Amino acid sequence: MSNNLPIHHNAREVFESMNWGLFESFCEMLDSIPTKAVLRAVEAERKMVEDDLENKRTECDQYVVSVLGFCNFLTLAVCGVYASMAALPVEHRVYYGKIVQRLVDAGELPSRTAEHFNRIASGFNSSPTDTLQELTTGDEGFVNN
Repeated sequence: MSNNLPIHHNAREVFESMNWGLFESFCEMLDSIPTKAVLRAVEAERKMVEDDLENKRTECDQYVVSVLGFCNFLTLAVCGVYASMAALPVEHRVYYGKIVQRLVDAGELPSRTAEHFNRIASGFNSSPTDTLQELTTGDEGFVNN
């Protein structure tokens, strides 16, 4: 019987393959829940991904950095604090922008959040590995604009 699963030659390839679906499943989750539940779901996702990193069930890659960065952005935006984020692929920025606008339109985020997100998203300049420390160590790297 033929198996179409990819053959991985090292642990990094295995983790990257596992994380490949993280962004897609995150998007599917956000699209499938009511707007009022998005911020709670984002907080739960952040905790799960951080726990996976801490317990070495996953490895930091562009998908992990993307999801954690966005989760942290939303968590802080509720309080009017706007976090810097790592460089993201265009499709991630576009999708996250739509979610931010959805939350602003529903009154779940301050009205100026979309403007701040767009400004931050247009100025991405750091690499995913440079920002992992910021994403997982609390308030470091965050600015209040």
